Amino acid sequence: MKRRIDHDVDVVVVGAGPAGSTLSALVSMQGHRVLVLDKDLFPRGQTFESLAPSTMYGICRFTGATAQLERSGLAASPGTSFRWGGDPDSWAVDYAGSDRLATGAAQAHHIERARLDQILVDTARRQGVEFRDECEVVDVLSEDGRTTGLSYVASDGVERRITSQYLVDASGSVSPLRTIAGAGGRDVQDRGTARYGYFSGRRGTDRPDNTLVAAFDRGWFWCTPLGPTLTGVGVVIRDRAGVAAGARDEDLTRDLAALVQQCPAVAEYLNGSSRIGFGPHGRDLRWQVSCHSQESFWRPGMVVVGDAACAVPPLPGIGVHLATYGALLAARSINTALLTGGDDTAVFEEFDNRYHAEHRRIAQLLDALRDHAVDRESLAELLAGVSSRDPVLLQAPDYIARRDVPRWFTGEGSRPAPALPTAVEPPPDTPGLRATDDGFRWRTILSRPSPAAVSPLPIG
Repeated sequence: MKRRIDHDVDVVVVGAGPAGSTLSALVSMQGHRVLVLDKDLFPRGQTFESLAPSTMYGICRFTGATAQLERSGLAASPGTSFRWGGDPDSWAVDYAGSDRLATGAAQAHHIERARLDQILVDTARRQGVEFRDECEVVDVLSEDGRTTGLSYVASDGVERRITSQYLVDASGSVSPLRTIAGAGGRDVQDRGTARYGYFSGRRGTDRPDNTLVAAFDRGWFWCTPLGPTLTGVGVVIRDRAGVAAGARDEDLTRDLAALVQQCPAVAEYLNGSSRIGFGPHGRDLRWQVSCHSQESFWRPGMVVVGDAACAVPPLPGIGVHLATYGALLAARSINTALLTGGDDTAVFEEFDNRYHAEHRRIAQLLDALRDHAVDRESLAELLAGVSSRDPVLLQAPDYIARRDVPRWFTGEGSRPAPALPTAVEPPPDTPGLRATDDGFRWRTILSRPSPAAVSPLPIG
């Protein structure tokens, strides 16, 4: 195999999904050199994803992706309907009822995963990030206990070495870096199998534009309205307790349409629809799911985000929110460390604590949902992606205005920066550092404006 030394960068990211693309954009927007490697060739992905209001109008607006997402003509849902527990009637979470969401931002959106990945990659490229696909990581470099880069093999068969200040693992739940880098332990709970397919026809409900989440004895369904007559249907089937490994599970072999009949609420919702069995929407997709979390999301020189760090079983909007919010937290720590130098322990502990806290809030609420003891107000905040109360998720336009202040200075004088709204009080378990006024870093004693920061692209 041919070998050569490649150039060095500030940050190398493995994985070009929502977490990797979001983090790379946020770091590059501060003037740092970022390279993203992915093992796949784009486009990829077959399922649809839901974007929580805080993802669409918070993080994506912050990176500059919202305008392109809006031009894509996404389906939108004003809320989520639930049929859970012993209550025979459905109940709904309406985003417009939340006082934490700005006017016009109180809806979730649905997009094909391949298109979402491409838009986030395109956004990061516009912000200066370099992407290389069809790259397989073969080794992680380290020196004196600190990660210093990696080696990878590209599609041309040449092994290259990248040195970096930070390595980010955003390569998914089956991360190759876990074995190569000797990652720490992982807490895994609530294993199961997810299946996903598409139905065509009218939806038999008085809230046809709402996403539906409904429980049955083996797990739960989520049904996503993707158009007037197209519905994405997913189901999580929990592993049976006490079933021997390799034993036949009849529910996993049933046709998806037959599984629907086991849940009356979903059968009613899909009344008038039929399973699509051909073309791009004809596949019956399956994958393993779990509620899992790494013991630590960082070590010297290396950060873990997205499903490689933590994940929860599917609920509309939650997976992408958890991945992109973790990316925002990690980007703040990397930007702060690259600016200030020296001991980076405090800023990465801040990232680790906040990311664990968000995963814990979601996992606990899922437990409460399964136990039919959920607080509906807390569930509404979770589905909207604002349970952390991070001001950037709630007030992205104000932070964008603050970071654009240098553009306002002219030879004729200057205009004052807009004042930030009164800070939203964080939950009691939120650690102590606060974001800087532009939202890109943590406020520390050594924090100061970065002379190397590049002007972000205009936000549509």
